[in-house]
Amino acid sequence: MTDYSAAIEADHWANLLWAVSAAPIVRDCALPLLSAGRQAALEEFFARQETRGHLHSALQTFLAQHPSPRLGVYFENLWAFAFEQHPDYQLLARNLPLRVPGRTLGELDFVVRHRPSGRTEHWEIAVKFYLQMGEQQWVGPGLRDRLDIKLARMRDHQLPIALGPAASAELARHGWQLSRQWALMPGRLFRPLGETQPLPAGINPAVSHYWWATPATFLRHWQTPSRDDSQDDSQKNAQEDSQNHAQKRDKDRLQTHSRSPFADGNGHSDGDSKRDNERATPQTLQQWRWVRLPKTAWLADDGYGVTGGVDADRLIADFLRQTNPHPWCVAARFQNREVSRGFIVPEDWPHRALAALREEP
Repeated sequence: MTDYSAAIEADHWANLLWAVSAAPIVRDCALPLLSAGRQAALEEFFARQETRGHLHSALQTFLAQHPSPRLGVYFENLWAFAFEQHPDYQLLARNLPLRVPGRTLGELDFVVRHRPSGRTEHWEIAVKFYLQMGEQQWVGPGLRDRLDIKLARMRDHQLPIALGPAASAELARHGWQLSRQWALMPGRLFRPLGETQPLPAGINPAVSHYWWATPATFLRHWQTPSRDDSQDDSQKNAQEDSQNHAQKRDKDRLQTHSRSPFADGNGHSDGDSKRDNERATPQTLQQWRWVRLPKTAWLADDGYGVTGGVDADRLIADFLRQTNPHPWCVAARFQNREVSRGFIVPEDWPHRALAALREEP
């Protein structure tokens, strides 16, 4: 089986920029989400060309010294680097354990000093990718994680524990006292391909225009249109009618991933989505090349370089050759840009997801 990940090289600097600037996947969630001003200041610093020129090689070295196959750890590494390099921050501790006799209560992701205010802050961060099941539920592709459970844990355990006696004693031992907390939970939300029901309250529509599909559904939407250049003149009118129908079909199908139900009155969501609508015709679909994304390419849209790619039929053929089927995060490329992203899941995945949702947390 072809390993598409081998043809992809992560752009760590693009991922760093995404990490410090990405929008949260939820809004109005009773979490102390990072303020827009603080986030804008982080993005502005790392977006400077002089910053990249000065720190790019240092980021490469830092990540090489802290390798991990886990996306969550990679995301934390990007933030650790950001805290160490941004002039407004001093990184005091990372993954600070909180213990009482006989057990560990948990860890604080980051303890930092915000130099302009002089405050010591606790930051809890997580990057999450969830697939929608039904109207309200969102589950991880591996079925080991749920959005509602993660939000509750961060709200009811990870943040409060930093304010308890065990944390206060540990922080005091270092001469620190917390005066502020922040929570970050960026990521992407993937909706069933072909469905356009409104998003639940609190979900951020800006990160929800991605899709998931079983192999059969994927092929119905993205299979390369066939051509028969040998048709005689008597068949051409029928072919043109068919192509007009196909163009309308493909435009309708694009709404699933390229337009949010929360788009503005003109039907616009974001620049990438409008560009996708313009490009996705039966003719351009033939030029789309699909790639499987390794986890280090799950962050920024432009966070990877790629060579090669395959058509939709070949992608599904290779997906079905898995001996232990599991979801793939995939992207379509056209004219050296990503134009669509989603998850392909095994045919039985929706049934297993529903079974997992019925289990008690």
